[in-house]
Amino acid sequence: MSRSNFRINKICKHCNKLFEAQKVTTQFCSDRCAKMNYKLRKRTEQVNNSNSKEVQTQNVQQYYENKSEMMQLNKKEFLKVKELVQLLGCSKHTVYKMIKDKRINAVNLSKRITLIKRSEIDKIFE
Repeated sequence: MSRSNFRINKICKHCNKLFEAQKVTTQFCSDRCAKMNYKLRKRTEQVNNSNSKEVQTQNVQQYYENKSEMMQLNKKEFLKVKELVQLLGCSKHTVYKMIKDKRINAVNLSKRITLIKRSEIDKIFE
């Protein structure tokens, strides 16, 4: 295969300098720039991998924390509205609407504390 005689003006992807490329596929002005860019790419890949592992670890921790919270909620005899929201997986407005429609019996201990008996929740699903 013969070598072509034409030269292409390109900009180096690493140092952003203008250079004459002998091939269309050339990306860097020198071997040094190519190696430096390779090292930079590998470094960013390692950072991204470590970040994704940290996110996965956090997700696993959150899963087990949520699971232990749910187990504790299952043991309680009286639940607050916020806890019932977690247990049922619905909004707090839905819980208040169910209380207003008398589908759930609840007791207001104060302006901010509403308690629901666990047996009332079990009646909904029977």
